[in-house]
Amino acid sequence: PGAEASAEKVVPLIERACNARHVSIVVLEIRSGGGAPSESERINSAIANCKLKTEDHDPKKVYAIFDGVGASAAYMIAMKTDRIFAGRYTMVGSIGAIIRYNDLSGFVNKHGIYERSFKTAKLKGGMSIFPGSTPEEEKATQTLADDMGQLFLQDVLASRKGKLKIDTQELYSGKVWTSEQALKYGLIDGIATREDLMNTEFKDLKIHDYRLKSNFAQGLGLKETVKQAILELGQVRVE
Repeated sequence: PGAEASAEKVVPLIERACNARHVSIVVLEIRSGGGAPSESERINSAIANCKLKTEDHDPKKVYAIFDGVGASAAYMIAMKTDRIFAGRYTMVGSIGAIIRYNDLSGFVNKHGIYERSFKTAKLKGGMSIFPGSTPEEEKATQTLADDMGQLFLQDVLASRKGKLKIDTQELYSGKVWTSEQALKYGLIDGIATREDLMNTEFKDLKIHDYRLKSNFAQGLGLKETVKQAILELGQVRVE
């Protein structure tokens, strides 16, 4: 949340591309080791809507291209697209969930810093960086991570049904794989970069880039209006 690839910023771009009459395929270029699953879930909702016929647009194909790394919550997004590509030197995977926190209890105890909390139940509020964690809190947090990871795993199994060629336990190991391994295991559909696809599958198509507006342009709204008007004519490529 709040980052350049947050749902708040990415979803409007997907919607703009999907609602454009001249667009037939929406391609997500992804370079990420992961993030908040709730952000991915919102982006996935936009992808699902893009693939459906609505009052605003006809159904569009959606592709994903991994560049460098496409792991964890980044893969959570890509698995909802029609086809996934990755560059030869890209790392793919990390199916599962992780919850981290910094335990400063040794430092704060040494320096006489203490946290006082009053709660309605032992597990209310979870772990804290100051007093550390109790065995009960650690068990509850591990269970939460396991539950979140299982949701992700089941979603991968459903989204890539009929394509996966890997043992479920190995898939859920948290490993990342090379693109060649990911292709062998059915996690992706092809090894290619954006440039490769522009010279093959997209060779006869015009390519339009949808990017975040600058604050100044966003305030005026003029630059984007002009760009979109030109794009509708299908005459230029916008960088």
